Amino acid sequence: MIEFNGKLYNDDRMFVLYIAPCVFSENRDTITYEVFHETPPPEHTWCIVTYRNTQRYPASKVDIFKSKEEAEMYKANVEPGCPLVSLRGEPKKFGSFEDYINWKNQQDFEEYDYRKMYSSEGTNPSETMIMPK
Repeated sequence: MIEFNGKLYNDDRMFVLYIAPCVFSENRDTITYEVFHETPPPEHTWCIVTYRNTQRYPASKVDIFKSKEEAEMYKANVEPGCPLVSLRGEPKKFGSFEDYINWKNQQDFEEYDYRKMYSSEGTNPSETMIMPK
């Protein structure tokens, strides 16, 4: 754990990105996202959930995509620019996404794992988030 601005982070990354199938709906003030970790409904779309890399991984943002490939391309462009605790909230500069992945592997960073957050015995675990528009 690394402390920065009064928060304890799981590692040097301030945020982690997670690609998952999801369904969303919106009303006048909010958007509701249901993220499926295992078996999504047939009418799902794809999303990237940005979690703050702290205990219990609070969601801070959700981006919607038409395909998993589109989400993966977005993640490859955005993830290397995520802020780092060691740089006081500034991003590290990487030459390419592959350089970032190599650095992340060298640091032995873990990816977001919903199984650490939810018990899935006999259920199809999902996560519902309500965000302001």
